[in-house]
Amino acid sequence: MISSANFSFLAREGGRIRNSTLGEGKSGVTCNVDSERFRFGSNNVVFRISFSDSVEWVARVRLSETSGDEETVAEMESEIATIFVLKKRTTIRVPTVYAYNLDPGNQFGYRYMLMEALPGRHMTSGLARSVPPEHHAKIANQLADYYFELSKIRFGKVIAI
Repeated sequence: MISSANFSFLAREGGRIRNSTLGEGKSGVTCNVDSERFRFGSNNVVFRISFSDSVEWVARVRLSETSGDEETVAEMESEIATIFVLKKRTTIRVPTVYAYNLDPGNQFGYRYMLMEALPGRHMTSGLARSVPPEHHAKIANQLADYYFELSKIRFGKVIAI
C-alpha cells in the first residue's frame, strides 16, 4: 500500500485544506506526510501530517478492502457521521474531520480521512495493562461520564435501511 499511494498528492491536499482554514491574508503553510512512520489496525493505517506552523493532523487511510465496496463506504460514512454527531452533541473530545474521500480511485489511491491529531500515547497492551493501577479509578470515572453522556443522545426518528 505504501509503495502505491500518492503521498505527494496527500501533502498537497492537506496543505490546500489547511491554508483554506487560516482565513484571509494567511496562507503559505506547507505540509509534509511522513510515510515512514505509521500505525495500523485491522482496517486502517494512520500517517502523521505535519504543517510548517507546527500543527499536526493525521491521515487515516483505509487498507485494501476486506468487505464489499458498498459496505466499506457505508462503514466509513457511519464513522464520519458518528464523529460529527459526537462533536456537535457531546463534550467528548473527538477529532475534527477536515476532509475525506471515499472513492478508492481518487488521486491518493485509497480512501482516506484527514483529521485533527489528538494528544495522547499509543497503548501497546490495551487499556488495563497500559494505565498504571493508581489511575484506574480516574479512568473508570471518565469512562462512566462518557457512557452517561452518550446515553443522553436522542434522535428525532429511526430510519430503517
